[in-house]
Amino acid sequence: MKNNAKAKLGSGKPALGANLKVMHPDSIRQVANSGFDWVLYDLEHGPWSIETANDMIQQTSGSSASQIIRVVWNERNAIKQALDT
Repeated sequence: MKNNAKAKLGSGKPALGANLKVMHPDSIRQVANSGFDWVLYDLEHGPWSIETANDMIQQTSGSSASQIIRVVWNERNAIKQALDT
């Protein structure tokens, strides 16, 4: 799977994205398929749980937007869970 955000940043171009606050699958799919380079699920400051973020990432698996998870805490298990999604 190509990481469009990383590719753009590597070539010196800006990577545009969205920090999601809405948890409805239709809204998530719409944002992920609207041409953004990345989508952020903020588990630290947002309404997301790791399970909800995983469900939404599955909903948008076909989009070209890179999926980014900000973990709730800089802790080994939280990071492992995010990497497993």
